[in-house]
Amino acid sequence: MKMALRGVWQLKKLIVSYCDWGENKNERVVSLKNMTPEDILLYATRLRNALGRNVVKLKTMHVTKHLSVQGTWTTDVKF
Repeated sequence: MKMALRGVWQLKKLIVSYCDWGENKNERVVSLKNMTPEDILLYATRLRNALGRNVVKLKTMHVTKHLSVQGTWTTDVKF
């Protein structure tokens, strides 16, 4: 995993607490039950390295606002 958006870590603060109910959309709730300290550190590192925005699955391989005037490129070009 890499550094997040433009080299700025997205995780500013990590609060570990017990909560009986409720959650916020801006929060990530992780169960630490029966985890070793090494596993907890690994999970915290993953949260730190995660990108701040949601992952969006692209429908096509290439996204552009302006289509090519030359047409679609293929590997079967004959000269």
